Amino acid sequence: MGWLVDWLSRLAETAQRDYDVSAPVFIAIFVASVPVFYVALAVAAKEVIRLRRQSMPLRSGRLSISVAVLALSWLSPYVYVMIWGHDLPWYVWAVIATLLVVGAIRLGRSIRVRMRK
Repeated sequence: MGWLVDWLSRLAETAQRDYDVSAPVFIAIFVASVPVFYVALAVAAKEVIRLRRQSMPLRSGRLSISVAVLALSWLSPYVYVMIWGHDLPWYVWAVIATLLVVGAIRLGRSIRVRMRK
C-alpha cells in the first residue's frame, strides 16, 4: 500500500509543479474518476462481447454511453487543469479534439436520420 501513497504523492507534486493547480483537488478528482473509468470499461467490454456473440454491428446506445463515460472519466482531471492550470500535454488536447469531432459527426448523422423520417 505504501507504493500507492508514494505514487499519489509524486502525482500531487507533478500537478502542483507542472500544472500549477491545487494538488489535493487534482488528486481527489483523479481518485474519484478511477472507479468510474473501470466500471465504464467493464460495461463497454460486456456490451462488445454481447454484440459480437449476436453477430451484430458495434452500434449500441449502451456502448456509446459507456465509451463516452470512459473518455470523460479519463479526461476529468485534465479538464480541471484546463480550467484552473496551464501546460497540458499535447495528447490531452488531441483526445479532446477527437472527441469533439467524432461527437459532431455523430450528432450530424443523427439529425440527418431524424429529418428523413
